Amino acid sequence: MKYQVLKISFILFILLCIYFFPRQQNKNYYELDQEIISVKIDGAVLNPGIYQVNKSDRLGYLIHLAGGLREDADISSISFNQYLTNSEYYIEYIKFEKIEPIIKYDLNSINYDTLLTIPYITESRALNILLYRQEKKFDSIDELLNVKGIGEKTFEKIKGYFKV
Repeated sequence: MKYQVLKISFILFILLCIYFFPRQQNKNYYELDQEIISVKIDGAVLNPGIYQVNKSDRLGYLIHLAGGLREDADISSISFNQYLTNSEYYIEYIKFEKIEPIIKYDLNSINYDTLLTIPYITESRALNILLYRQEKKFDSIDELLNVKGIGEKTFEKIKGYFKV
């Protein structure tokens, strides 16, 4: 019986030791090289500014932090997978050529006020055009050269605004 009590005491002692003094486990962990850098992004992004990012991040992530691209962003030169190696990035805008439509006015029916809205037509030139038209109806745009105050240079600048 003593032997059994001793055996049970020994087992109980081992269980208490395991319970109160557990074995420490070494947990492996990896240190990441997370060097934080400041990067400025400007241009065709929704929220341009300076952002704190990891050195290992990519340009696509920086654009995401800046709110994404605007509708007029030129994405043809962007490499979204590029690592952030510069301290500044500029996203280009799409370049549109603005072409203003030229309204062609009929020389034989245009009035004084409308003539004044045309570039290079001064008050005296507008009056001279109307006086010429009273004497003779315009048969071609080239007849503007016969109007007093309109020379070759002025004619080249205004001829696109008229028709007959």
